[in-house]
Amino acid sequence: MKKILKLLAVASILFSSFSVVAYADEDYSRSSSEAEDVALSFFSDTTGNRTKRSIDQASLNPVSLGGIVEPGNVYAFNKSNGGFIVISGDKRSPEVLAYSKEGSLDVDLNKTNILGFLEEYSSQVEYEKQEGAIVFPENDKIVEPEIPALLDVNGIQYGQGYPYNFQTPVIERALAGNESQIGNHAATGCVATATVQIMKYHNYPERGIRDHSYLLETDNFYLQNLTAPISTRHYDWNNILPTYNGNETSDQVNAVAQIMSDVGIASNMYYGASSGSFGQWAARALVRNFGYSDSTSHVSRDNYSADNWKNLINNELVNLRPIYYEGVGRVGGHAFVLDGADGNGFYHINWGWDGNSNGYFRLDALNPRVLGIGGGAGGFNTHQGAIIGIKP
Repeated sequence: MKKILKLLAVASILFSSFSVVAYADEDYSRSSSEAEDVALSFFSDTTGNRTKRSIDQASLNPVSLGGIVEPGNVYAFNKSNGGFIVISGDKRSPEVLAYSKEGSLDVDLNKTNILGFLEEYSSQVEYEKQEGAIVFPENDKIVEPEIPALLDVNGIQYGQGYPYNFQTPVIERALAGNESQIGNHAATGCVATATVQIMKYHNYPERGIRDHSYLLETDNFYLQNLTAPISTRHYDWNNILPTYNGNETSDQVNAVAQIMSDVGIASNMYYGASSGSFGQWAARALVRNFGYSDSTSHVSRDNYSADNWKNLINNELVNLRPIYYEGVGRVGGHAFVLDGADGNGFYHINWGWDGNSNGYFRLDALNPRVLGIGGGAGGFNTHQGAIIGIKP
């Protein structure tokens, strides 16, 4: 299957180009009704680059983003018969920021990885409004591969709750007002869920390499030592299913829960009702504890030019390697899997919420050349990072 996908990826590489867009000296803001028109046009477009299905206005349902983004910076709509779209609130940036032909966009306040990405879109649009910066290069030679969503092809859709957290520590204490958390298993954490989804894609390793332990103390846990005897583990990938629907055997539940726990501990997971860690620790764990290739490394977008970063990401996908991707915003860090591309500048994201809100997203609300990545004075810093080179 991977060889077939790779041939498809190489065969479908194309070049994208942009033109300079000029506006009169007037308000660049896009109203909610104008955003709805863009959404309608996108879903009904039959030119070949957009989804080929008709849609009527009644089937578009606005998604409330109140408290998540600045009003008017970003608009979102769910489609009643499946699909969603995210529209920029500034006419100088690309109209469509994200879309999916199925499912819906869920902005539950507990799903910080999705919220963080929407917040980043909003921050970039706000930067554009304040700075007035906009550049559309005439001959952008970045290759745009078309790669089927690699985790979707393999049916992989994990989350942070049961059964994935069945072996995480049980919450011991809680802040006032959150006492109901006590006695529940901690969330796996987006770092662990993203990492294990990629490990399932590779069905590797068969056996663990190195044990790990660390001290944990959080709002939900008293000081304690957590240990994972990873060197003794045999990971039964036949029983670690690509997705779970409630009809699994106890062996299948324990198989996925064990590797989620081991990856969490190996990544020094800060366990709680919401758990967190760092991509650097996950990258180290993949190599040291689970025997992945030394090519596995954590990289920061701030150390790359816009073009080099995009080429780096595209190279991983062309070589059929799903990417652990992360960002940091006001709602905290967020990690997920970037596993495909549509050939038009959108990348497929698996958020690690049981398939919820998965879709195609731009990595930037602005054209990348506006962002000043690499330390330019006054440039917008995306605070994005990735683990690349993940392979057995």
